[in-house]
Amino acid sequence: MQRMTIRTPAGAALKMADAYRSESEAQADLMNRFRLAVDRLAAYEDTGLSASETLELAGKHIPQKPIKIRDNGARCTSDYRCPACGGAFTGTGIADYCYHCGQRLDWKEWLG
Repeated sequence: MQRMTIRTPAGAALKMADAYRSESEAQADLMNRFRLAVDRLAAYEDTGLSASETLELAGKHIPQKPIKIRDNGARCTSDYRCPACGGAFTGTGIADYCYHCGQRLDWKEWLG
């Protein structure tokens, strides 16, 4: 996500004051950022999800390594479990997301 703020010793701030050419440019930038924040809030509210449900879904986008259960002896047919829900599936690198819960999967270790 592109940051809309910069970190300063005192916390978060918009651009530094000297980065603007004029006060009107600073005000216009502030209004644009405000509109963007309101649009993002409205999009969130339209989903009908609670804050905890939104956090849970956001966590599913962070790739996790599948858990290898056993090697069936044939090429690319090992059995795995989803690290999030424990759902089982067969085959290395067959899906980017768990079929059961939607957790994003990271196959680097197994395909490497």
